[in-house]
Amino acid sequence: MVIIVIVAGLAFTRFSGRDDGVRLGQDVARRIRERRAAAIQLNALTAATQLEQFVQPPVRIDFADAETTRSLRLEGRDANHDGYEDTSGLALTHFAPPASAGATGTWVYAYQGSAFRLPSGWRVAASASDLSPIPQIPLGVPVTAISFTRDGTVADLPPATGTTDPNRQTPFPAVYLTNGREAHAVAVHAAGLVEFWHWDPSSSTWKGYGDRTVNAGS
Repeated sequence: MVIIVIVAGLAFTRFSGRDDGVRLGQDVARRIRERRAAAIQLNALTAATQLEQFVQPPVRIDFADAETTRSLRLEGRDANHDGYEDTSGLALTHFAPPASAGATGTWVYAYQGSAFRLPSGWRVAASASDLSPIPQIPLGVPVTAISFTRDGTVADLPPATGTTDPNRQTPFPAVYLTNGREAHAVAVHAAGLVEFWHWDPSSSTWKGYGDRTVNAGS
C-alpha cells in the first residue's frame, strides 16, 4: 500500500508539473494575442492626419520585463487628451506625438491586471544555449519580446536570406519556456498568427496543433 501511494504521488507530481507547463505556455499565447489586438486598436484610434504625418512605433510586450506583460488599459474617455480617463482619473495608454512632423512618436503605456509569472524552476529561454539541452524549433528563433505594427503584423522578424520561393518558410520569433526537462514554445508568424508547441522527449519532436510534428534540426 505504501509503495502504491508513493508511486501515485510521484505520478501526480509529474502530471501536475506538465499541466503547469501547458498552462504557462497558454498564458504566454493569450498575452501575445491580447497585445496584438491592442496594437491594432491603438493605431486605429490615433492615426495621423495628413497635416501631422507622424509615425507610430510598434506596440511591444517583453516577457523578460514582467510589468510589460500586464494588459494595456485602453477603454475610457479622454476628452482633454491628458492621458487620463475623464471619470475615474485612471491613466490610459496613449500616443505622444513627436515634436516635428514626420518623426516617430512614443507610446505611453498604462497597465492593468496581473503580470506574467514563472513557476519555480521555469525560465524564458532567451537563446538556444539557454534552452539547451532541448533543441529549438527549426526556424523558430528564441526571443523574449514581440512587437506588433498597426496592422497586427510582427515588427521585428529575425533576419532571413532572400528567397522568391513562396513555399519556403522564413525564420519567425518564438518565446520558449523550459524547466530543463520540459519545454513549450509560442511561435509568432509574420502575419501575427500565434502557434503553440510542446517538446515531446519520448520522440525528440516538437508537437503542435492537430498533431503537427517537427523533428529537431530538420
